[in-house]
Amino acid sequence: MRRDHRLGFTLVELLIVLTIVGLTASLVAPLGAKQFEKARAQEEWLTLRRTVDGLAFRAFALGRETELHAKGSLLEWRFADGQGGKLELSRIFFDPEQTTFIDRNGYADRDHLQMRMAGAPRELSLNHWLQQ
Repeated sequence: MRRDHRLGFTLVELLIVLTIVGLTASLVAPLGAKQFEKARAQEEWLTLRRTVDGLAFRAFALGRETELHAKGSLLEWRFADGQGGKLELSRIFFDPEQTTFIDRNGYADRDHLQMRMAGAPRELSLNHWLQQ
């Protein structure tokens, strides 16, 4: 009795496996890209929150008033001594244009900044660090 032992795969078997892998990848890739985009937006949100909290604390620690100006995808700030800075955002959009003042005690004259993140409305609480 003679057995024919073939090693490897036929071309049809390889094409079927590659088709299955390709279909699976085409279904999973958009989900991964969406999760990646959400993570980037969340990272930008945390950077914005940390920046605003830091500015409020700095106003309190140094006893300097601070002006925040949010317009489009840009947050700018200016201290009473004229120094300032800006934070450019790519996934957060301030609409409408907003200006707020942080006094020497670190307290903002408004409670929230309104914005859109990934198309959805969102608010950043400005005075929450005082209650912690």
